[in-house]
Amino acid sequence: MRWIFLSVIRFYQLYISPHKGFECAFRIHSGRASCSKLGYRVIRRFGTLKGLILLQQRLLRCTEANKKLIQFSTPYKSQQAGFCDASCDIPSDCACFELSGEIANCIDIGSCGFTSKGNNLKYARPLSITPDSQSTFKAIKIMNQNELKRLVAQKAIEYVPHNTIIGVGTGSTADLFIDELALIKDKIIGAIASSERTKQRLEGHGIQVFDVNEVESVPVYIDGADEIDTEGNMIKGGGAAHTREKICASIAEQFICIADASKEVNILGTFPLPVEVVPLAREAVARQLSDLGGRPVWRKHADGTPLITDNGCHILDVHGLSINEPLALEIQLSIIPGVLTVGIFAQNAADIALIATAEGVKTISY
Repeated sequence: MRWIFLSVIRFYQLYISPHKGFECAFRIHSGRASCSKLGYRVIRRFGTLKGLILLQQRLLRCTEANKKLIQFSTPYKSQQAGFCDASCDIPSDCACFELSGEIANCIDIGSCGFTSKGNNLKYARPLSITPDSQSTFKAIKIMNQNELKRLVAQKAIEYVPHNTIIGVGTGSTADLFIDELALIKDKIIGAIASSERTKQRLEGHGIQVFDVNEVESVPVYIDGADEIDTEGNMIKGGGAAHTREKICASIAEQFICIADASKEVNILGTFPLPVEVVPLAREAVARQLSDLGGRPVWRKHADGTPLITDNGCHILDVHGLSINEPLALEIQLSIIPGVLTVGIFAQNAADIALIATAEGVKTISY
C-alpha cells in the first residue's frame, strides 16, 4: 500500500505538478517544501496511514498558526496553494531560526525535518541567513496556545489583592496562574481551591489552602473557561471541576476569567456542555437532555473507565446545543432530578475577562 501511494505521488510530481519534478517542487526562494514532496517523505518514512495522519495534523496546526500570525512587513514574491501548505506560508529558515516549541510543528521539513519519535519537527540543518534575507523576511512573533495562557496568567497577578485569601480555579490556564501566584505567595494569606488537582498544585508551591467552609467570601476568584461569550457567560467543566468552581465563584466578590482568544464565541455551545450527574440518575438525565435536542455522551477515560469527579459523580458532555439563552437553560437543566451542576456559568458569569492574543492581553468588563 505504501508503495502504491509513493508511486502515485511520484507520477504527480513528474508529470502533473506545475513544479515539474521532485527537486523542483522545493521552493528555494521561500524555503518551503511542496505538498507532494512533504507527502512523499512522510509516507516513505512512517507508512501510509501514519503519514496521512501527520499531514492532516500539520494542516490543522498551520491553520491554527495562521490565526496567530503577525504578517511579514514585506509580502512574499509568490505563494503556493495546496493541502500541506494551507495557511502556513512561513519561510522555513527564518521560522526555524526564530521559533521553537509547538509552532515549529508547522514548519516544512525542507528545513526542519521530522524527529525520530512522533511528528514533532526540529531544526535539522545549518542556516545561512544573509543580511538581505533578514531585511526581506523580518522576524515575526508567533505565540502558541501555552504561551498565550502563560501571558494571561501573568496579567492576572495584577488583580490579586495582597493580604487576602483568593479563589483559584481548575484547568491548564489555572495551573499556569498558580505557578505565577507562587512568586508572590508571601503577599497573600492563602487560597481556596476548586478541585483536588488545584489544591495539590497550590500546596506544592507552599501556598496555604483553606476549606471553602472556613471562608465567608473572597475578593476575587480567578479561573479559565472552555468558552466565553460577549456577555461574560461561560461554559466550564472541561476539567470536570465545575461544581466546586461554581461554589467558589458564588462567594467571590469578583470573577476574573483568564483565557486565550480561541475561547471567545458569540454563542455558547460549540464546546460540549458538561453536566455533572449523580451516577444513579445518569441514564434518566441523559434521556431528558436528549429530549431537549442535545446528544449526551458519558465521559470516560481513554481506557474506557468512567470519569469520577471529586464529588463521586459522573459527567455527561452534551453535544449539539446552541445556547442562545444561557441563564434560562442553566436554570432549566439545574432542576432536572439527578443533576448536580450544569457547566453554564450565567448566574455566576465573569465580571472581567482577560483574553490573551498575539498582540497582548485585552481586558473586557461586563
